Amino acid sequence: MSRDLKRFPADENGDVLWNMHASGDDLSRMREMDFSVVFPSEQHALAFSSEILRAGHSVKLRRFPDQPDGLTWDVTVSTHMVPTHTQVTELEEFLGDMAGRYGGKNDGWGCFAQD
Repeated sequence: MSRDLKRFPADENGDVLWNMHASGDDLSRMREMDFSVVFPSEQHALAFSSEILRAGHSVKLRRFPDQPDGLTWDVTVSTHMVPTHTQVTELEEFLGDMAGRYGGKNDGWGCFAQD
């Protein structure tokens, strides 16, 4: 099987999606997608979460106190979507831009495979 670089560009998201596809994941199926965004304080994480809730996504807030970079608050943003490169990348950019206002940054994404 050869990689379609239009569907799976040669970048981090393209690599992850290609590996999912190559392992048999049906990427045409909707699924719950989780995006992790980390922050230096609870106040910043809560302010970001409030905006994300208004944008129609679910959030879960957790604290991981021993992070060497000081980004101890994790907001998991969950949304239902088809995992295309365009949709994943656009949502990551949206979350990253919004998180940057509060001293946060993206920290990856994931989902369960669909057969």
